Amino acid sequence: MAGTASAVVLIDSFGPTGHGFIVTGPPSGFLSGAFIAATALGEAVGDEREIYVERTSANEGTVSGDADMSLSGRFAYSSGIGTTGNALLTWDGADVSTTLAPTGLGSVDLTQAGANNSLHVSRASDLGATLVFTVYTDGSNYSTFSLGVPANPFVFSSSFVPFAGFTVAGGTGADFTDVGAITLQVLASGIEGTDVGIDFFEATFNDAGSVPEPGVVTLRLVGGALAGIRRSR
Repeated sequence: MAGTASAVVLIDSFGPTGHGFIVTGPPSGFLSGAFIAATALGEAVGDEREIYVERTSANEGTVSGDADMSLSGRFAYSSGIGTTGNALLTWDGADVSTTLAPTGLGSVDLTQAGANNSLHVSRASDLGATLVFTVYTDGSNYSTFSLGVPANPFVFSSSFVPFAGFTVAGGTGADFTDVGAITLQVLASGIEGTDVGIDFFEATFNDAGSVPEPGVVTLRLVGGALAGIRRSR
């Protein structure tokens, strides 16, 4: 599956704790909601995952986001025909709140004393999207990185996001040896009816000679949610 280095820090395996949120129907226009779930021990950093979804189109269409429900062991975002939206995943400790706690993870060392140098994520989409990673040391110091999701519904592509490639977005930026919160935005508000899947999310070491791990999956829209038909590696 994901990286094999002994220093890997699992941020989220997206299973086996299944939960999600759907926004649909009237009133038309912007609509949002969130769901918080305590996760199984070792499933996600901080033992809690928050999923927020929003509809950004002017209609009454459906936008959904869930973990280990539409796609087994994966996060799935979906928007209905003619509908646009976004999603936000947050890991900020077990605070049972949708308000960001920028020091909620209590100083996690994603580098594991220098052994790790990158985030590692596997994702797929039928029409494409953008993932935005934000790593917080505290409320004043944080950094971001944007990563495209290729428009290919049959292949989960794996990419490394180097810590050194992040852009300072607040204060002096994130200290990856002292992480208080992590967020991952799925930005798809400009693409109607798109589906996005995320297989795993971790911190690990990237050897410059590493090759992305391909995965095979079929994504289809069923009642406004993703369904996984086949998966192999």
